[in-house]
Amino acid sequence: MPSMNSSARRLPLCLVALAAAGAACQVSTTGLDPQPDGSAGGAGGSPVCPAGLVEQASWPAKTSATSCVRPCGPDEIGWETCGQTSPAECQKESGCVCQVDPCAACGRCAFGPVPDCYLPTNAATAPPCAAGVSQGGACGPACDRRLCLRSDGKTACVCNREGKYACADWDGAAWQ
Repeated sequence: MPSMNSSARRLPLCLVALAAAGAACQVSTTGLDPQPDGSAGGAGGSPVCPAGLVEQASWPAKTSATSCVRPCGPDEIGWETCGQTSPAECQKESGCVCQVDPCAACGRCAFGPVPDCYLPTNAATAPPCAAGVSQGGACGPACDRRLCLRSDGKTACVCNREGKYACADWDGAAWQ
């Protein structure tokens, strides 16, 4: 059995080892931000979509990935998966501008539980947004759960907890 003196001498070494092990277990966000080439991991192990990916346009040449994920919805509270498709498939949807294979196509936005601020109380009767309403613009009262529709009829905005407009695609009943 070791003496108390030898155990006391090893205590600082044990504390250093524990601190190193603890540091190795800490969560770090380094490298989790979207990377320009889509090389970082996203939700479900797919790479994060490259910056500038445009749905129904040509797939970015600067990435070797054939699918990726990107944030979506108001304040980017959801994730959507994007992948490659042919120009023929893309052209079946209105708004396709892709002429060269491969094209980019994205699925619907997937949400976990949607925070209360983004659950509008007036979804069926949303009025048009006032002039000047834009993503990140000041609004009040914060988290009022009142939706407004932009002039395109497909984008809606709601005042988030920070008192700023959160805008995203809206299908008439839910965030996309």
